[in-house]
Amino acid sequence: MRQLGGPRLMLVVAVAGGALAGAGGFYMTTQLTAQVVNKDQTVTVGTLILSNRVGTGAACLSAPDLVTDGNEQVCDAAFDLDVRKPGDTATAHLEIANVGALDAGGLRVFAASCADSDAAPFHGSGSPCASLQLYIQLWTDPSRSIPAACVYGGSPDGKRCDFSDRSRTIGAFASTHASAQTAVVVGSLPAGARDILTIGVRLPEESDNSLQGRRATTSFSWHLTQ
Repeated sequence: MRQLGGPRLMLVVAVAGGALAGAGGFYMTTQLTAQVVNKDQTVTVGTLILSNRVGTGAACLSAPDLVTDGNEQVCDAAFDLDVRKPGDTATAHLEIANVGALDAGGLRVFAASCADSDAAPFHGSGSPCASLQLYIQLWTDPSRSIPAACVYGGSPDGKRCDFSDRSRTIGAFASTHASAQTAVVVGSLPAGARDILTIGVRLPEESDNSLQGRRATTSFSWHLTQ
């Protein structure tokens, strides 16, 4: 009787163990799968870079070292002009270009200040900033033969600048358009486009001895907004 009971007990345990394995989920199963991968998605931010060329000189870029963290650069003076006597005029040519990859909604120009100073041992005490007339002319062509708009200054037709408005002085420009928020709008500047400009100054005929040997100094800032 003991020999028969032993194997029978082992059989019962084996069956019980198989049932537990099934209830516990230990069965090995096979699943069919499929997978695809969109590899290396990228998001690239465009660039907005200004180029400033005075006359036939080299271009000055807002990001000269290819680093755009500041994206602002102090370039050469647009002009260092002499108006030697009342009635004299002088002009300077420059080209502002969008050499980035983004179209810009608006190019603006402003001057934070205008400073009077002495330029000679013999000098007066007048203010050339308040006296020197100013215009900024935008052209349609590199030869500067067809005016596009008078950005600032006197203009009977709104396109070709002249010195007919005596109130348009360097000092008046700086006091009225002293920041990017109050800047004069030049116009849109798509990627790859350039604006051909001329800056003109004039010492009025009625200027007196108080302006002898005096100098006006200002900085024009060209601001591009996407």
